[in-house]
Amino acid sequence: MLAADQKALAAPDEARLLDMQQQLDAAQVKELFANHINHGQLHFLKLLGFDKILVDRAEGMHYITKDGRKILDFFGGFCSVAFGHNHPRIVAARQKFQDENRHEICMAFMSQYASALAKNLATIAPGDLDMVFLGSTGSEAMEAALKVAEQAQGPEKSKILHAANSFH
Repeated sequence: MLAADQKALAAPDEARLLDMQQQLDAAQVKELFANHINHGQLHFLKLLGFDKILVDRAEGMHYITKDGRKILDFFGGFCSVAFGHNHPRIVAARQKFQDENRHEICMAFMSQYASALAKNLATIAPGDLDMVFLGSTGSEAMEAALKVAEQAQGPEKSKILHAANSFH
């Protein structure tokens, strides 16, 4: 990485940092990723050849690379973008939140947004399911699933089948 690039990236000027990130090439991003995010994950990205791909933007169900190639997104933001990247209705709702200075969903206070979402999910859930757990990670989802299974099966069926070396 050029010294000027390093200096610009290190500068606290937020606008410059945002502009600068669009100019980074795959090798520069790989170096930053290894040094500041997760060098172990980079190992697996290299195995798949994903360390050479630099995504420029995301539209619908595709990533679009810097060279214009479309890649179908099978990860879906780990299921957080099931409606596609930058879906117009979701972007409009996000923009409305921003324009009205609404608070985000947080754990410190009750949230009318999370409460309404939970009600909507409970309404469409099967049977008498009426409680919702809003987690943000796969680990939280797995912990909740184990607790539900334990409660449903009772202590007489306390064994759990698991996959060794699995992600969650």
